Amino acid sequence: MRGDDGSLFGLDRGSLTAIGAIMMGIGIILFLIAATSMMPSTSDPFDFAATQARMSSSFVTATIGMILLAVGFGVFRLGMIRPVTAYVATEASPAIERVSEAAAEGLKEGFGINPLKSEAVVKVKCRNCGYLENEDAVYCGKCGKRL
Repeated sequence: MRGDDGSLFGLDRGSLTAIGAIMMGIGIILFLIAATSMMPSTSDPFDFAATQARMSSSFVTATIGMILLAVGFGVFRLGMIRPVTAYVATEASPAIERVSEAAAEGLKEGFGINPLKSEAVVKVKCRNCGYLENEDAVYCGKCGKRL
């Protein structure tokens, strides 16, 4: 697997996607054929040997179909993973960057005073009740009178 051009075993992404889709299609067809062949036929329903042979061949066909479906899905996903991640990275990257910048700004000023940094806080005493209020307050937080 080469990491620079996104190829696997010499196949590019488009080939991997096409091969995966074809394998999934064949797997689905085989599985559906096996499922329909398990239904009883119009011949003698008491011929247990024929029924057992038909069931075992249907089981093998269904197993091969499921294996092709799983491998095809894996190959299809390998073919699609780089375009999808490239799209998500180009679309989501600017939004993530903006959100992280806004969160950083919010952390800087959203919580108010930095608890590690002590600044002098000026308080004003209410003339009515004596409560100490911040200097920029217009009304007292305790009695509600104008400062």
